[in-house]
Amino acid sequence: MEYCRGIEKADYDSFLEIIHEYLFGDDDFIARMYEKYPEVYGGYFIDGLMVGVCYGWPRSEQATDDDSFTLDGIALIEPHNKCGRGSKLLAFFEKGVKELGFCRASVGSAGGYVEKYYMKNGYRPIEFKVIIEEKPTYVLKINSMDEYNRLNEKERERIIEEVGGCHSFIVFDKVL
Repeated sequence: MEYCRGIEKADYDSFLEIIHEYLFGDDDFIARMYEKYPEVYGGYFIDGLMVGVCYGWPRSEQATDDDSFTLDGIALIEPHNKCGRGSKLLAFFEKGVKELGFCRASVGSAGGYVEKYYMKNGYRPIEFKVIIEEKPTYVLKINSMDEYNRLNEKERERIIEEVGGCHSFIVFDKVL
């Protein structure tokens, strides 16, 4: 039997194992946000075994000028990924976000097939961001799919080099 449900205290160690294997983050911060927003900490289970996780928090916990709720992590253990289970986890997350009274969800993606996954699930690209060591983040607004499509890998690399950045990602947004 397969299902999504909230992460319970008894699940937390398994939850962290998946995060450590497939994602990254500050364990202490993730734990503090779990205490505040357990509604969006979800697991995907097959026959009682956790094979996937999702979690996040209001973006305002880290950036005061953003009223979205950010999906900080979502992952499924191989070979349980790429079969529609991630979309079910994402739906679980979005339901929790709405229950908490938020009307927008956002997520950052560093590229590849994941961008298509978010768009397939109703997210739209809104910004291209480049992290620059010891300087403010470079932000390029994306106003249309045409603008997003012009940000191919070569163009992204050109911008990163031009602004002296070290890492880039696209911010996706969805009105719930």
